[in-house]
Amino acid sequence: MSEENKIIYVDDWKPQNEDEVFLIPDNKLVIIPFERIFEHDFGSKTISSFIISRTIYSNKLHKICKYSNYFINFYDKDKELLLSYLKIKTIIDDKSKNIKPKAFIRMLYTYFFTDNIKNAIIKMVDDNYIVNLKKEGDNKKYDEGMEFNNQHGKILFRISVGINLVIPLLNHYLYTSGNDEKSLCNYLMPLFDIFSDEDVDMVNKLSNYILKKIHQNFESNKGAWEQRNMLGDDNFLVHADFVFKKIIVTDVIHKFVFNQNIINLISVVIDNNLRFHNRGEYKYLPKRLNDKKDMEGLSELDKFEMLFNKIDESLTILSDCNKETVIKKIESMTNILVSEKEIQFYKDFHKFDKFQVNLVKYYYARYFNGFRDLNMLTRDQYIKLLIILKRRLQSQGYVFLPYILSGNIKTKLNTRTIQNKKFIMKVETSTVYQELINTKFAYIIDLKEDGNMILNIISTVLNTAFSYVEYDAPYLLGETIEIIPDVVCEEMLTYLNQI
Repeated sequence: MSEENKIIYVDDWKPQNEDEVFLIPDNKLVIIPFERIFEHDFGSKTISSFIISRTIYSNKLHKICKYSNYFINFYDKDKELLLSYLKIKTIIDDKSKNIKPKAFIRMLYTYFFTDNIKNAIIKMVDDNYIVNLKKEGDNKKYDEGMEFNNQHGKILFRISVGINLVIPLLNHYLYTSGNDEKSLCNYLMPLFDIFSDEDVDMVNKLSNYILKKIHQNFESNKGAWEQRNMLGDDNFLVHADFVFKKIIVTDVIHKFVFNQNIINLISVVIDNNLRFHNRGEYKYLPKRLNDKKDMEGLSELDKFEMLFNKIDESLTILSDCNKETVIKKIESMTNILVSEKEIQFYKDFHKFDKFQVNLVKYYYARYFNGFRDLNMLTRDQYIKLLIILKRRLQSQGYVFLPYILSGNIKTKLNTRTIQNKKFIMKVETSTVYQELINTKFAYIIDLKEDGNMILNIISTVLNTAFSYVEYDAPYLLGETIEIIPDVVCEEMLTYLNQI
């Protein structure tokens, strides 16, 4: 590993050149440059991109990629792991295949965790394990169920490294397959069987530890637990299962680093979860309401019902019906169908901004006869209309505006009006601009007494930096949209003239 068998610990290691970097974190993507690594043109721009849509993992990509790169450099000289990444990624991206979750799990653990890779992970953990969990010279007697030794620590680290290695493939599969699997635990649990020693049941050990921690909390906070149970919330057994599967296995184990005490981390995470679990959710103590009438002829139940806001439900029902009808009409008229996968992509990556939303609503206001129903669109409905609008604009020859409408604002919206006289003159002498201010927007401009309204909109688009969020080109995610101001200005004027 280094001269005189001196180990370079993963937490101290830094790659010296590009050839030591195989997994590259990039916003919500992991890039594995297969063409550079294998010196072969695979004929696909997307083969190297793994979409990491789960925030709990995308926030730790630098750590995940560092540990993975270290493993490949020092423990996988034959690049067996990289070949497995390429093979499984190719299968995932093959749209002719519909891989069910159980089939994916079987494929992942068959191809990925070969004997060579399993032994290499064990060796990496043995070489990097430095925190001693055994309490030396302490004669106190502790509850055995609450104690962890170094064997337990090494098993947990093996599982952690394994999770780090599978995160790119697992996240990419879940995203591209449209599998809305809320319990990632199901995909990660096989690692406990792979890396536990014969004399250790790591699932049972962790579960008992969590159960004891929760039971301790239950004994000192009985009132809070009883209140939650009375109000139909989970009991401590159900919550223990949730903490093990969701909090520890899914959200925490992948964060382990060798220079920290992982049992302290697990303990703190559980304590924090219980602290928030037992407070703040119920503002008032429950009180039984009776139906006995008072002197004014009102019962406690009557007074309670009087506190509710009253709305005309018929308006909501009519709005829902109208929205569905209009959207179907737009789909039929444009002959543009939007898949659930595409909607989910924009739900995952597009950050809604009021400025962009309003530009989209302005376009559709004529179809909805105003803004009332538009303002009650669900997120899915809005995204569907956004995608339809993007495609319509692209078919009409728009170059930048479709991407601006669906892109993300990189820093913040810049609403400063451009003061460049040459630019202003060029815009104001445009025939489209004259048409807008003298006819289409004349009433609004007079009403608001704002002659710069159109210039303000165009200036905001030109002054603000946008990044790509493009379903058909996910590898561009996060890249800045490099615009040509004159073209964007012309597109904005044309667009405003269409609404």
